[in-house]
Amino acid sequence: MSTALLVHSRRTAQQATVPFEQVVSLIARASARDRFSELGFADPTAEHLLDDLEGAHAQVSEARLRATILTTMAIDDVVRDFFYRNRGGIAIALYPGLCSRFSRIDDGELSWVDIDTPDIAALKCATLPAPPRHAIAATCGCPRGWLNAIGSAGMPILFVHQGAARAADQFAAHFDGIIRFAPVGSEYVLDYDARLPLRSSRTEAQPGCLEIPASDGSIIRYPRAKLLAAESPAVAHLRLV
Repeated sequence: MSTALLVHSRRTAQQATVPFEQVVSLIARASARDRFSELGFADPTAEHLLDDLEGAHAQVSEARLRATILTTMAIDDVVRDFFYRNRGGIAIALYPGLCSRFSRIDDGELSWVDIDTPDIAALKCATLPAPPRHAIAATCGCPRGWLNAIGSAGMPILFVHQGAARAADQFAAHFDGIIRFAPVGSEYVLDYDARLPLRSSRTEAQPGCLEIPASDGSIIRYPRAKLLAAESPAVAHLRLV
């Protein structure tokens, strides 16, 4: 199975190379209304996007699609709760690809930023109508610049990272940048699995901090990251201190 698919918009001809897991997520969300009606999940934006994108199709098992929807719903719940507690806050979706979470969560007042690779950002700008409150930014480098700009506004921040487990081999380097520059009090919600086995430290020196066992037997600890809750077997919610 290819790790990425080349897709293009039938309407605008804009194209991008999209990770396969993001295509799976789009298929799951777009088909949920019909395939998994008992879950009560619907995503009209995903439905329209899948219809528009040539190449965004693959054979995926029902079990995998259902698991993707359940993870998506768990993260949606964390995002809604964040904005309930933090009126005037902002969500930063990290490399969400073809995710349409903003359209599901938006109540007419939310502030949202998607951080994506340049080609995916261009595809989304060309195919997904968005209000000024929803910015789509292209970046491939250090998060310091955009984090400083957003952090200086003094707004509560929630980082949303569905797909963290898929990019487990890159997660530590990416998360190091967030830890270094994100303001105190920022929150972070992400998916995880055996590829990214998150847990809360039980050491006396750093109780409750996030730790990730590495394949070589070592443990990476993040003293600034406190695990608030595991919202489901596949979703973790953190706060930076």
